[in-house]
Amino acid sequence: MNETTQRTSSMVVVLRPDDPVARRDLLRWLLNEPGVDVGDARQSLRLPIATEHPDRDAERAFWKELNAHPGVAMVHLVFHHIHTDAQEPSDASSSSDPRRDP
Repeated sequence: MNETTQRTSSMVVVLRPDDPVARRDLLRWLLNEPGVDVGDARQSLRLPIATEHPDRDAERAFWKELNAHPGVAMVHLVFHHIHTDAQEPSDASSSSDPRRDP
């Protein structure tokens, strides 16, 4: 069986206060990066982002590039989840979740 994996992360990127050009370049890169949702950082040097990557290699490449970017002071990981198709119930009506109506 070939399972599909999805890697989801949420993080806070602390931006460098001394380099507005690098911050602007970072935002431009993030806004054009597939699988990346960027929060609002207009009033702060902390940028919330959420990411989805199809595999570990894509996720690692993103993290490596993000951490190396000159506009980034540091990255705080807030949430990380690895989801596979095998975690999905085959029939939603057979769920044992007590919050779900039959």
